[in-house]
Amino acid sequence: MNKTGVEYADYSWNPITGCFGPCGKLCAYCYAAGIARRFAVNKREDGTVVRGKACEEGEIHVLDFPVYMGAYDDKGKLCAAGARSPYPYGFDPTFHNYRFLPDDAPASVKKSSTIFVGDMADMFGDWIPDEWVQAVFEACAAAPQHKYLFLTKHPGGYNRLGYLLGAHERDDIARNFFFGFTASDQRDFGWRATLADTYLTPYYHHFASLEPLCGPITLDFDGAGCKCIEWIIVGADTSNRKNRVVPRRDWVKNIVEQCRGYGVPVFLKDNLRDVWAADLIQEYPEGLR
Repeated sequence: MNKTGVEYADYSWNPITGCFGPCGKLCAYCYAAGIARRFAVNKREDGTVVRGKACEEGEIHVLDFPVYMGAYDDKGKLCAAGARSPYPYGFDPTFHNYRFLPDDAPASVKKSSTIFVGDMADMFGDWIPDEWVQAVFEACAAAPQHKYLFLTKHPGGYNRLGYLLGAHERDDIARNFFFGFTASDQRDFGWRATLADTYLTPYYHHFASLEPLCGPITLDFDGAGCKCIEWIIVGADTSNRKNRVVPRRDWVKNIVEQCRGYGVPVFLKDNLRDVWAADLIQEYPEGLR
């Protein structure tokens, strides 16, 4: 468990890290991949030093213990001996079994908090084994004093929720778990909202994160896109890529006006401060704050 800089959460917990990306290709603006590769161990178990994408092999991995070793950073410089590597396999999907220990699991925090689960992963991609997600849900269910945020670019993976939650699909789960999808433009929003609406029945909390906002988005696509959405988050591309898109104020204003029309709370992230040029609207759905 770590304190987080995400404005709408108190902690992040990453028992699963990594992603293979939509269609097997990572998003150009993915902040998590850059962080993981920066702190990856660029040295395989046989002692071979690896450059580039560290030890990424395009596979999934399981770690029962944290990796403590002389780690090389992305420039090939040896880090402090004995340093702990949070992402030994770079951005390859990895299950960190040791993060379920009592001193790291959600139950270790007694005060009621909002926990962003898997902000360094996409837990609902089809490459993630069911048992990984089940273990996460069980650890979260064991600490019902918290609210849990899950976010994915693969909302089709929510079709497994009933099975994965199993015996834990109770009122406290419905109350404490918030399932979201992320979209950057109208095309993304259209098909992802359709999938989310299909699998996130009114039993589940349902939100959308429009980040990074790369174009105007009409929330009510074909009259059916927002029937279950309880919360809209909007944010900008914070990467340093040359072709990054800076959101236009009218795009953000239109989303805010649509949220007002639907009676849906909207949260403008701090990275929109210059774009919005006014007091940021930072609202929460009922039950989260």
